[in-house]
Amino acid sequence: MYKKRQVAVKSIVLIFIFLFSGCSSGSSAPEAELWGEWIVEDIQSEKSDFAGSLIFHEDGRLVLDGQEEDPAQYVVIAPGRIKITRDGEDEVYNFEVSDGQLKVYFEEGYNLYARTGLAPTTQSTEKVASQNISTTMSTQNTSDEGIDEKILLEDKVIKPENASKVTELRRWGKGRISDLVWSPDGTEIVVGTSIGIYFYGAESFEERRFIETESFIASVAFSPDGAVLASGSWDGAVRLWDVNSGGPLRMLEGHTDYVTSVAFSPDGAVLASGSLDGTVRLWDVNSGGQLRMPEGHTDYLTSVAFSPDGAVLASGSLDGTVRLWEVNSGGLLRTLEGHTYYVTSVAFSPDGAVLASGSLDGTVRLWGVP
Repeated sequence: MYKKRQVAVKSIVLIFIFLFSGCSSGSSAPEAELWGEWIVEDIQSEKSDFAGSLIFHEDGRLVLDGQEEDPAQYVVIAPGRIKITRDGEDEVYNFEVSDGQLKVYFEEGYNLYARTGLAPTTQSTEKVASQNISTTMSTQNTSDEGIDEKILLEDKVIKPENASKVTELRRWGKGRISDLVWSPDGTEIVVGTSIGIYFYGAESFEERRFIETESFIASVAFSPDGAVLASGSWDGAVRLWDVNSGGPLRMLEGHTDYVTSVAFSPDGAVLASGSLDGTVRLWDVNSGGQLRMPEGHTDYLTSVAFSPDGAVLASGSLDGTVRLWEVNSGGLLRTLEGHTYYVTSVAFSPDGAVLASGSLDGTVRLWGVP
């Protein structure tokens, strides 16, 4: 029962935060030399999972010995270095490709593989993006519904009347993607994954920098001034990163299980974190000290969010409730009940008057905060 519970929890964590993965196609990708199928020729390691065939797919999947239903994820993080993720565990190996042969080095040895064929390919997303942009920009007439398709480029806002015109410009993802966030100034998109944290230029779509992490990143959040990035991970730690350099600033320790959600207060002075240990914690960003630990939830935490004025913190939990906390005191203001299954996400409206909550009961509920 306990093992089933743990597996279910991991699944929930991944479900409520966009579980998808993929990577940009294109022969210029550093992974391109690995794409295809390889058959083991010589085993000089104790890695039983790697004792058969390897199939590297363009979308970041690595199929071990034909197990299509249970693929690993891979990414080339540097020339000759590959990071492989499976069941939340990450390992970095070295590799060499030469004359149709692949040598993968492990801690205790290596395996040699021979290429047997190419993996299925997909149309380059760069080409798709170019076609989509050209089509949108060249459309001067209105659509069948009477909506000018140029509205997406002019307004850059998705609305009910133009949502059908949204097209895919770029597909990112290396490893399992758990969370993503825009920088406050809109110039960067940060993606948290099982491999680390990626920074992409919002206009160029190019990867700007990468923070390699030893543990699965479950949540990321920018400080209001955009100078600091917070991350929550499966090792139970909350980390603060310098956005300009990508270097670590501080590690906030106290949680005893996966940290599933992090959020900055509007003034950037306080950071909130929620965890599968069932607690909400409030941290002083400058000192790294724990300020308060509101208590009340009876099950794992999945999501936290500050009200726009910073006075109230909302939290969602697998106990099916949403709770509102007074930030200054950590006291419980109200418990919102109505969902019949796990609450996986909470968010305030810009004016703070309405709170939205999403649940695995299949509903979104809107609550009048006052």
